[in-house]
Amino acid sequence: MAVTSQWQSASDEDWALALPRAVVIRPLTDQAELTEGLVATASAELGISRSLVYRLVAKFRKRPQVSSLLPGKRRRKAAARALSEAAEAVVREAIASVYLQREKPRLSDLLKEIQRQCQRNGLSVPNFRTVKRRVDAIDAKEHV
Repeated sequence: MAVTSQWQSASDEDWALALPRAVVIRPLTDQAELTEGLVATASAELGISRSLVYRLVAKFRKRPQVSSLLPGKRRRKAAARALSEAAEAVVREAIASVYLQREKPRLSDLLKEIQRQCQRNGLSVPNFRTVKRRVDAIDAKEHV
């Protein structure tokens, strides 16, 4: 299967971002040293953060083509779930049976139970932050 280059799959909107970036970033790559003033001006002109200006300059220096300034791949939405349905079920069950008790156990106890169940079922163990987000999302009434 052939991998499509980023520039081949870029939309017109992406090119509409990359072209003005090239006009501003190209002169910065000729500078021996980027000053805060130059970066701040470029940042204001493009409406992007200063850190992104530095990253774009570095990318353009490495590969001086407009396509280097195309926006990167979009990431997964913040609300998207990455766990498999089976792992989600394990987490839900463990929260209900272990964590949502009158005498609330520690989060570490919940994590150990989830780890035990996932290993027993041959599933990958979810990250601590994933479980914490699920616990934090529980309605306060349900929690009591």
